[in-house]
Amino acid sequence: MKRRTPAIYKFALTCAAFGLSLTAAPAAMAACSDPPAPNVDWSNCDMRVVELHGEQLQNANLKNTKLMFSNLGSANLQGANLTGANLTGADLRGANLQGAYFTTANLTSANLSNANLTGADLEDVVATNAIMQSADMRRVEMQNAFLKGANLSYARLDDAYLVEINLTAANLQVVNFSRADLRDAILTNADLESADLTGADMSGANLAGANMWGTVLKGINLKGADTTGANALGCYNNAGGGC
Repeated sequence: MKRRTPAIYKFALTCAAFGLSLTAAPAAMAACSDPPAPNVDWSNCDMRVVELHGEQLQNANLKNTKLMFSNLGSANLQGANLTGANLTGADLRGANLQGAYFTTANLTSANLSNANLTGADLEDVVATNAIMQSADMRRVEMQNAFLKGANLSYARLDDAYLVEINLTAANLQVVNFSRADLRDAILTNADLESADLTGADMSGANLAGANMWGTVLKGINLKGADTTGANALGCYNNAGGGC
């Protein structure tokens, strides 16, 4: 009796005849050569020293991307995923970073002056010596972020979540910290001159050696905070218009 060829073998032979494979199709991978565009996937790509000024990169996937010293000034990165990205020395001046994800990213010496970071997630970022002057950082999440020596003067950080942030020796002059959560934050030797800490929670914070000349402290919670060597402990009520 003639043996019948099982259907699965027939299918395999047909696939072989047409050069098809039975193996699963490979997962889609980031195309590092793709042009800049919204939703582009450049995850894990090497984009060092790239010119991206003013580009539209909303919701782009830049996870673990190398963007050291790249120019992203005025770029639109709203909602982008920059988790683990290396942005050392990058130019992000005036960039739209609303709702972007920077968790564990490296922003060492990056320039984010006048950038819009409202609602962004910067948990566990390293931003040593970063420049964030006049940046809009309302409602950001920066728990356990490391910003030693960073310049945030004139930035807006009202309603920000800054628990355990490290702002050692940071320039925080005229920063708006209204209602910010700074529990257990480290601000040793930070310059808080004329900063507004109205309603901020700084319980357990380390303010040793901080400059607090003219700092607005109305409604602040300093329970358990270390203010050793902090000079001119600000104004508890600035209603009169001066200290």
